[in-house]
Amino acid sequence: DIVQPLKVTLEQIYEGATKKMAITRQVIDKKKGVQECRDCGGRGVKVEVIRMGPMIQQMQSACGSCGGNGKAFATKQEREVLEVHVQKGSPDNHKVVFREMADEHPDADAGDVVFVLKQQEHSVFKRRGADLFIERKISLVEALCGFDIELTHLDGRKLLIKTSPGEIVKPMAQGFDPLAKEEAKTEWEAMEDCDCPSIDNVAQADTTDVDTLKKACETQLKRKGIDVGCFVVDGSRAYFKQCSREEALAAKK
Repeated sequence: DIVQPLKVTLEQIYEGATKKMAITRQVIDKKKGVQECRDCGGRGVKVEVIRMGPMIQQMQSACGSCGGNGKAFATKQEREVLEVHVQKGSPDNHKVVFREMADEHPDADAGDVVFVLKQQEHSVFKRRGADLFIERKISLVEALCGFDIELTHLDGRKLLIKTSPGEIVKPMAQGFDPLAKEEAKTEWEAMEDCDCPSIDNVAQADTTDVDTLKKACETQLKRKGIDVGCFVVDGSRAYFKQCSREEALAAKK
């Protein structure tokens, strides 16, 4: 097999990408084909007779013309362009295999060409599994009073992160989707004028992006054992409520 490292950026892993890689390999010349070795008659060995006075000695050795294969064949170089598909969320050192694309030989199957994805360091984000981390120095005033940070995500989106005094912030569901089968997703229904003031909030988020809020319900909150039945967007903030659809409708403002 031929193993080749392939550098990929964090952006390419997050969004998915296709990279074209050119390889050169030895293939059997089909026009000339595979023939029986003329020097050894296809046996793969040569017999040498040595006379020493009245004695005769025979020595057997591998045929130098065919390398002991008994076959003669011609090869030629062939250039191939392979499309390496980098799947979304691919882990570091993930292998992309192209079967039987290495050098050809008449007595064996061609080997594989294997590309090993090598994740490059990013200037802003650090990856740990499916999570993205950012290290940011803040002043004492910001630590005591809170602060706002605007980030450019790997796909170009702008994220605004707000903190309260002494709060540790983890933006919801903005990391990688691991390479796994997708679970059945919850069906959501949009309703107007349904603030549900009588139902207590179990969590809140400083975002109004509906897709992000849905994903938070189905990932972070669910892992914490919080089964969110609905969320309410009010201004620039969203409030998660633990209730059923019927309870949400009954508590309409």
